[in-house]
Amino acid sequence: MKEKVVLFGASTRGRIAFNALKDQYDISYFCDNDKNKWGSTVNGVEVVPPDQLKSLDNTKVIITSMYDKEISNQLDSMGIHPYKTV
Repeated sequence: MKEKVVLFGASTRGRIAFNALKDQYDISYFCDNDKNKWGSTVNGVEVVPPDQLKSLDNTKVIITSMYDKEISNQLDSMGIHPYKTV
């Protein structure tokens, strides 16, 4: 069974990461700080707001945004771990 992950960043880098990681991980959601993207889909995967991450059990976050330092700080302040950057 593949590990569940959320890709944080639903723009170009997120799409590239999706294609690179889809065989390795079960990509449950995209997450993005842009509220205009919430509820839409990217590559058939729903985009959710950051506050929804707290309700996901056993799901790793992979940062797929050029704003990786800011998002790392955001996740730290939300107490969300583990995460990594690609």
